Amino acid sequence: MKTNIYILTDTSINNVVYVGQTDRELRIRLSEHKYRFKNKNLSIELIDIVDDGDFWEKHYISLYKSWGFNLKQRAFGGKGSSGVKFSNEEKKIYYSNRKGNPNYCLPKGPKSKQEKIIIKQSCLTAFEKRLNITKELVLEVNRLILIDNYSFREVGKKLNIPPSRVRGIYKLKQYDYLLKN
Repeated sequence: MKTNIYILTDTSINNVVYVGQTDRELRIRLSEHKYRFKNKNLSIELIDIVDDGDFWEKHYISLYKSWGFNLKQRAFGGKGSSGVKFSNEEKKIYYSNRKGNPNYCLPKGPKSKQEKIIIKQSCLTAFEKRLNITKELVLEVNRLILIDNYSFREVGKKLNIPPSRVRGIYKLKQYDYLLKN
């Protein structure tokens, strides 16, 4: 299978900041990087199409580092995180987040209906906190769509949230329990 090797350039400083590999479309990979790095000034460029992506990604990372580029990635390349060293502070944050997760260390195997409900509720609660989804937001989205006949895009512009989140709040019914309470 052919693998694309690409570079990301931060257009605000006109400098290569990342070397990566993917077998997906470059535009999709670019949007993931923009979200991850929280940087809208990234552009992507295909530099090679290869058979052994791990080997060539490592090669190009070494090459670009030898040319003096300050790459954002921490791993030496290839799948996995070989070579990544985390600071003690990063480790504390990682482990504290895991321990705060109610699903952390749950026993494996089949779950009862009640356990599934508890897990789903804890996941939705964590999701709501991260995305700042409140009962008022769910009510407002439903009012604008059902009563005022706004489209998802119009609601998104009005509430300053992405149309995809508006669609999720309205269509997926995962927040119906907020309306019942």
